Amino acid sequence: MVKEFKSGTIFELGRVLLRCTKGSDCTKCYFFDKGSSCTVFTSEMVGPCSSVKRDDREHVFFEKVGEVCDNSEEDS
Repeated sequence: MVKEFKSGTIFELGRVLLRCTKGSDCTKCYFFDKGSSCTVFTSEMVGPCSSVKRDDREHVFFEKVGEVCDNSEEDS
């Protein structure tokens, strides 16, 4: 089972920082234009967004808030 993030939580997904945000504005969701069905991405990667499927009964979307920096590169 995929971990369900609480509203307000910021987390990493690959190199992207996402915030689980309370609300139902799907057009602001990071997964909105990622494929034919955003529910596949959310249910398999970050947990459900629908209030019907979430334990806390809140509707959420996942907004991009930044990117993870790679500090492993050394300056020449």
